Amino acid sequence: MGWFSKKGPVVVARDEVLGEILRDQHDGYTAQMPWKGGTLPVYLMVERESEPAVCIGLVKPVIAGLDTLVPQATAYAARELLATANDWIADSGQPPLSVQTLQARFVLESLTVFEDGVVQLGFDDDEVFAGHVVVVDRDPDGQLINARFEG
Repeated sequence: MGWFSKKGPVVVARDEVLGEILRDQHDGYTAQMPWKGGTLPVYLMVERESEPAVCIGLVKPVIAGLDTLVPQATAYAARELLATANDWIADSGQPPLSVQTLQARFVLESLTVFEDGVVQLGFDDDEVFAGHVVVVDRDPDGQLINARFEG
């Protein structure tokens, strides 16, 4: 039957932090990690023939530091995207946003870890950018290097 059954993704591993790790028909690995009273989708991006273990090893310290990383990432995104955000809301009659008010509107909605150590945090934009996802990239050395919206 292979990694993917006709009924959907199959469980390929279990982890004490991530829970069940699923492999889908596109060879993608995902988990639904408990987070803030709900679940956080975690995507493990590995090469086609690789196993998720390398990403599991990379994601665990990220998860352990999420309570620090998330405020850093939202502050970074707010600073980087503030001018654009205020351009987007200028015609709505809303007052301009400050870095702090923009930062407070971002809510973590996904975590993606790549085999090379790059981490992407996806945030709900609270309709600031018409429902686009705000993405912050962290390089393998732990530096926040890019903020943008997608979708």
